[in-house]
Amino acid sequence: MVAIASSIRPLLQVHFGSPANATDDTLGKVVQVFVHPETWQISYLMVQRGLVMKKRLTFPIELVTEARVDSTQFSLSVDDLLQKAQAPKHDLLLLKEHLPVESGSEKLGGLSALFFDRETYRLTHLVIHRHALAGGEVLLDVGQLAVLLADRLEVKVPVKEFAMLPHYRPDSELAEAVRQSIWDYARLRIDIEAVTVLVQCNEVWLTGHVSSDTNRRLMEDQTSLVRGVRGIHNELVADTDLAMEVAAALSKHAQTRGQPIGVYPQLGEVHLRGLVPTEQVKQVAEEVALTLPGVESVHNEMAVSSKADHLPELAAVTGQEDVVPGTEPDLAKVKPSV
Repeated sequence: MVAIASSIRPLLQVHFGSPANATDDTLGKVVQVFVHPETWQISYLMVQRGLVMKKRLTFPIELVTEARVDSTQFSLSVDDLLQKAQAPKHDLLLLKEHLPVESGSEKLGGLSALFFDRETYRLTHLVIHRHALAGGEVLLDVGQLAVLLADRLEVKVPVKEFAMLPHYRPDSELAEAVRQSIWDYARLRIDIEAVTVLVQCNEVWLTGHVSSDTNRRLMEDQTSLVRGVRGIHNELVADTDLAMEVAAALSKHAQTRGQPIGVYPQLGEVHLRGLVPTEQVKQVAEEVALTLPGVESVHNEMAVSSKADHLPELAAVTGQEDVVPGTEPDLAKVKPSV
């Protein structure tokens, strides 16, 4: 089956100390996040305003429209936001920069950033800066958290395992490293323009089209070599698989079944070649192909002939003329293969 690109879980990222922006101006910087200690659901963000006369204001999380490593965007103007500031509920606990992270009695590091679900506002991942000699930042998912207390965050990860965790790499940096790794494999360069690399929390999604299943597997192999990759979702569509899917669909449709139609995908663009008896059959074949997942567009290059009782030699999509068995090609029209 042709793979269908699945939706990546919609996550927002809060990096402590990053700018908080209103629709018309800079509001301040994000300094704290209020979270329910049992459900891990975020309720409020605290923003610090001013450089000298510092003032801290708390806003409902519902007012946030976007949050990335470099900024947090609110949905209202500065004046409107100031009217929406409110005191948080007493049963919530604080997540803030450098909040101690511990495993048992061992101090592991301090909090530097977090991810949460855009729809449920539930915490999904934490970025921790390690105190150990290894240093650097690591990523933990919510399943590795034990309990949030007023003065620290306890995790389930043993000290030795925590020390061996790979360094966390920001999404944009890791995506660029994956693209470079694919480019470094010369065979894959011909396909890379049709491939999209998406990264979220050190997981990589490969979507788009490649010329063969071999290239599909090679791209996954190259991605696995990149430092920091925790998981790979290979949703690339190979032209060889797409050709079989389209041909199978045409063989099942009443008007195209048994017709001498050749299917030639080229990185998701499907070329249909051959002979069909009527314009209607030609149009139906195009419509059938367009309904299939993975087909980006269809180039309908079929000829119509009421005497289509033979199968032409269906040339690949190289600019060459199709050759009918028993005849000689028009050499003036034939272009050399690249």
